[in-house]
Amino acid sequence: MRIAIIGTDIAGNVAAYKFRDRLDMTVCETASYIGGHTHTIDVVERAFGAAP
Repeated sequence: MRIAIIGTDIAGNVAAYKFRDRLDMTVCETASYIGGHTHTIDVVERAFGAAP
């Protein structure tokens, strides 16, 4: 079976991971990075996770 996963937010990443060995998939993302609205911010050499 072939599927498309739209978006690389947490749900898209989990779906791709869970089905990686069972399905033929294409993952689509419009941004130049994965993670949807979540991202990492470096502040004074410390990394913090952030989400709106």
